[in-house]
Amino acid sequence: MARSQYLFIFLILICFHSPAQEFRVEQDQLRIIHLSDMQLGLTYYYAQQEQNNAFLADSNNRYIDHRYFEKAISEINLLHPDIIVNTGDLVNDASDTAFINDYKEMALKFQAPVYVAIGNHDGWNASEIENFRRVYGQNDYYSFQKDGCLFIFLNSWYLKHPELDQENAVKQTLFV
Repeated sequence: MARSQYLFIFLILICFHSPAQEFRVEQDQLRIIHLSDMQLGLTYYYAQQEQNNAFLADSNNRYIDHRYFEKAISEINLLHPDIIVNTGDLVNDASDTAFINDYKEMALKFQAPVYVAIGNHDGWNASEIENFRRVYGQNDYYSFQKDGCLFIFLNSWYLKHPELDQENAVKQTLFV
């Protein structure tokens, strides 16, 4: 196994359990909601392929993926999470600003902080990654702490581009 693969496996473990902490009692647990692959705009893409199939859009031009995401937001808010972690593919097409804006507007309805990771639909080349950074106001790899837990978000695109400095940033986060 390559060195970076070991590092990645280690990071997964540290995100879910910190050996320095005991398991918490039930009332003191960190409540995390994990979301992935909303891909807002996916049904729009299919509707275009099917000449605007009426099943895929309602009269307000809101597509099925939007309605499901709105429903998920309502249900998630009822659970009162401490944080929401969205691990990518927020939109189907990283170049479609309308759906990026839809995601950002809809995500404001969450009643807990939302942390997003980049997915391959959000950016799979240097210009799309730069756009992700600009649009979401954060790096495509980063870390944060919440209630004594360290969360590290990585961009798997860097596995194909080791000349970029994600690994060094992770080492600085873990070993400083």
